[in-house]
Amino acid sequence: MCRQWLVASALAVVITAYGATELTPDSIADYSMMECGCESVVIPATARYVGTGAFAGSPSLKEVIIEGSETRLMPYAFSGCQALERVICRACSITERCFSRCESLKTLVMGDSVKEIGDGAFAGCLQLSEVEFPETIERIGRDAFAHSGLETIDLSSTAITGLSDEAFAGCGNLCEVRLPAGLVQMGEKVFFGDTSLVVVEMPALASVPALAFACASRLTDLSAPLGEGLGEIGDFAFAGLRDVKVLQMPSSLSYIGVGAFERTMSLDTIDCRSLEAVPSLGSEVWAGVNCAQVSLLASEEMAPLFASAPQWSSFAITRTTSGGGISADPIENIECRFEGAMLLFRAMRPLRQVKVFDIEGRLVGRWSGTGDSAEGSVDTSRTENPFFIIEFSSAGGGRSTMKLRR
Repeated sequence: MCRQWLVASALAVVITAYGATELTPDSIADYSMMECGCESVVIPATARYVGTGAFAGSPSLKEVIIEGSETRLMPYAFSGCQALERVICRACSITERCFSRCESLKTLVMGDSVKEIGDGAFAGCLQLSEVEFPETIERIGRDAFAHSGLETIDLSSTAITGLSDEAFAGCGNLCEVRLPAGLVQMGEKVFFGDTSLVVVEMPALASVPALAFACASRLTDLSAPLGEGLGEIGDFAFAGLRDVKVLQMPSSLSYIGVGAFERTMSLDTIDCRSLEAVPSLGSEVWAGVNCAQVSLLASEEMAPLFASAPQWSSFAITRTTSGGGISADPIENIECRFEGAMLLFRAMRPLRQVKVFDIEGRLVGRWSGTGDSAEGSVDTSRTENPFFIIEFSSAGGGRSTMKLRR
């Protein structure tokens, strides 16, 4: 049995179970060394190409060293090498399924030239518990480390701006994740089924995609993924987070998808005090939650809107004021009517602000007063719904709410 194989500096012929294969100084042909008996492979910088499936399924291979940053690794090059324990790779790109199903792989050292980890590159590497990601990493592909043994992920010093679908899904030992400040996008199911995940550090994103943290059952602190700036929560994004007790909704939130918080059975409080409009909901957002036992904190002016909105109205809605005390006297003698889609209003004393919501609680328009302004108008043409809830705030702090049909 060959214990070590090194790309030669001259043409060679290797006999494998698949016949005679010519090896040139700078390339290893597709499938040329499949199921070979080598225990160690060193590929020097002179090698430019390691072909598709070149060493796939080699049963004795324990170590792979790839010395050249310009060496091209093709898909499945070392896939299914069950005895492989150690990989040192300085290639700039680790391609699709390159080391997938290498179930004994424990040590992975990547050089500073590595920029891309391809789709499924280390999927199913069950013994791979820790990886140091170089700052040069720019892309991590779909299910790149899915169902691997990773325990921690620290990408905080990398330049990654996006994570692909299922990149770290099904990592049952993963407990801590740190993502870079420049991250702007995540794919679906990124941390799906990561049942040990406890710590997540990440910047606020415009959206959390479908199933992103679903079934990460030990995750309780959602302050990072629900950071200010978040606009949408995808379908089933946080489904199955049974130990979450408090949700702090950012003021920027406008939509929550189907089943996004289903089976969050320990939920105790939803803090919506920063919201100025009721977020739209997909179906069954809170399935499996005893909503009547959950306190929903809302501002004095928003509480009636939550109380009239489907699904939201099922919670125990608690009115709060900005100072925590009793709200000022309501505004009296307000005249309000429609001329076409234009809402006209007039009060007996100066108004500070008027907000117009549709019946689902979405903000349609607003008016802000100056000085002693006591009348104005709001265009409601952006919606065809004929029913509106109008909230008036006076310069003196008073508030009133009116329901009106156009």
